[in-house]
Amino acid sequence: MKTMKWEGVGSLTILLDFDLYKVQGAHLCIPMLGIDQDVGHLTQFETLPTGAFEGTLTTFLTNGQELTQSIKIKVIPNQGNLHKYSLTGPPQEVIIRPVDSRDEAILFAEVKIEELDMNFRPVRDDKGLAYKLRPGDYRIKVVLPNLRVKTFPLKVTEDVHIYSLQVEGRHKETRRESRIQLAVPVAYQTGDGKWVSTQTVNISSTGLCLVKKQWKLDDENMKVRLFVPISGEPLECPTSVRWVRDEGGPASEMGLELRLTSANKSALKKWLSENTQKK
Repeated sequence: MKTMKWEGVGSLTILLDFDLYKVQGAHLCIPMLGIDQDVGHLTQFETLPTGAFEGTLTTFLTNGQELTQSIKIKVIPNQGNLHKYSLTGPPQEVIIRPVDSRDEAILFAEVKIEELDMNFRPVRDDKGLAYKLRPGDYRIKVVLPNLRVKTFPLKVTEDVHIYSLQVEGRHKETRRESRIQLAVPVAYQTGDGKWVSTQTVNISSTGLCLVKKQWKLDDENMKVRLFVPISGEPLECPTSVRWVRDEGGPASEMGLELRLTSANKSALKKWLSENTQKK
């Protein structure tokens, strides 16, 4: 069990919101604090060691069911440390989608539900991320592909199952150079090590869009080989997947950020410039 401690002591206040017709009681267990007891609407603990602690909150429903959820609490020195929980029925499956103003999912944005998720989860496709959540209030932190961070309040209700978190304005890939519409032979490596041959839709020395033939989208990093005449061998480099369009469809495309060495980037940029001037 992970524990982070600060110096000093603090108090802890547990505030529970529940319907007496559905919930008959609750039990709180935080082993590192020696707490293992039934709790009501408002329960306070004084003079606790400070730090971050993990525990469980068990809800006793009037229909005889018992539901246990994992919780994380912080005890900060010289503060009341109020933690609110909404006790309801079983968790329901909901979808969380960070989207732009056109309701398009922001692929490879990363999502974390505060006080619930240990780590961020990347958005892999337009469907968004599936969670099992009880109705209640949550705070959602989103890290966008351009590394901007936004935090959203989210109220989950029993009658809504898809939640779109709108990012202000239309999301666009940040490009350091304009792309050239050029079909260049390219190959990308699948998760099992095989190379798939295809071609680019557009390209620059910092990124490209290619026709995606196969490879399940389960990793945001991959290798590509560009067949351009700037050396005696294909130009191989690691990339970061920025987006995938029409995943699994006949016209699927994938946008990649190239991570070239300075020398290879300069050589590719020069070749692209010369190729453009010939047109």
